[in-house]
Amino acid sequence: MPHARGDEAPATFYWEGRRLAEVKRALEAGSAGEEVERAIELLKAEAAGALEREPRSVIDKQQPPPSGDKHDYISYAVYWWPDPSKPNGKPFIRRDGYTNHAQRAKGDRDRLKTMIEDVESLALANYLFGDKAYGAHARRLLVTWLIDPATRMNPHLRYAQAVVGVTEGRGSGLIDTRGFVELLDSIVLLTQTGALQDADVAALDRWFAEYYEWLLTSEHGRDERRADNNHGTWYAAQVARMALHLHDEPTARELIEEARSTRLAAAIEADGSQPEELERTRSLHYSIFNLAAFAYLACMGEPQGIDLWNHSADGRGSMRQALLFAAPHVLDQQSWPYEEVRTYALNPQAVQLMRMAAARYDEPLFRQVLREGPRSEPRRDWSTLVFALPEE
Repeated sequence: MPHARGDEAPATFYWEGRRLAEVKRALEAGSAGEEVERAIELLKAEAAGALEREPRSVIDKQQPPPSGDKHDYISYAVYWWPDPSKPNGKPFIRRDGYTNHAQRAKGDRDRLKTMIEDVESLALANYLFGDKAYGAHARRLLVTWLIDPATRMNPHLRYAQAVVGVTEGRGSGLIDTRGFVELLDSIVLLTQTGALQDADVAALDRWFAEYYEWLLTSEHGRDERRADNNHGTWYAAQVARMALHLHDEPTARELIEEARSTRLAAAIEADGSQPEELERTRSLHYSIFNLAAFAYLACMGEPQGIDLWNHSADGRGSMRQALLFAAPHVLDQQSWPYEEVRTYALNPQAVQLMRMAAARYDEPLFRQVLREGPRSEPRRDWSTLVFALPEE
């Protein structure tokens, strides 16, 4: 992992390090501007909340996974429900788009999400505001989840997205750690500010090296890499980010090139539609969700001279065309001609996607979506701190 120090722009791979450094300088000079100040207030509130939360761990769950080891991560497929025609409800049956919150709560997924989000807000606050308390607590969260032998997660996802009566775990469960892209950028910030010491970084690197090897070689990992839908794209995004973190640039480049040469063509039609995602009951959500994963890969490809933003593989669709296909319907959801069982709202990754698209394409639509599109988590709407958007 590249370690930036002092006043250098952070060596992040997804967030724009130059943007972070620019925001930090503007804050110090008192010239941040209204949009940045609004985002800063949100960040301060989130970081304050994170400071109050105790560390979470995989051993917090009440029921261990099939291995009997609470250090093994487990989650349950959220769209699967008891079969009402069976006395014991087993095996569960799929109801795509309808979340079984009781099953979700039994696993580690929400604890993992909270840890990643808390480390992110603390790392950003620590970097931008210079308050060591933020960095110290972020370190505590990371040590508890990934380093401390008493509480650490074992570096695999054998039991992710289990389905009662069907399977103990599936390759599709690997999407649970997609947030590691941001987590690794948070680690860059914490390293630069000195919140993580060399021993911490070495221990984290060992954990990620083991998990990375499992993602590349396990049956679950190989299954997910072959997926043509959003699962395959998110697999490529997180594994490429880990490869860059671990200085395996050839594998990162291979995954990003594979996205340009193969995944785009498999996912996107010439008109911008994404057939695999349109089959879902939340087709607008998954269409944009898949593009957010492509954006992760596109960001990581830019420094390597790999352009996913403007590539059209084999005369088929492109990211730009797919965005133009889906984005208008964020603002006018009644006109979306496919199934969408929920009202759609942009999550933080989708907001970042639209911001990056607005910066790269001469399309006023994407700025309009940023201004007017509904948000699912407005409290975490600080994309302006990590992605630059040229003034109109």
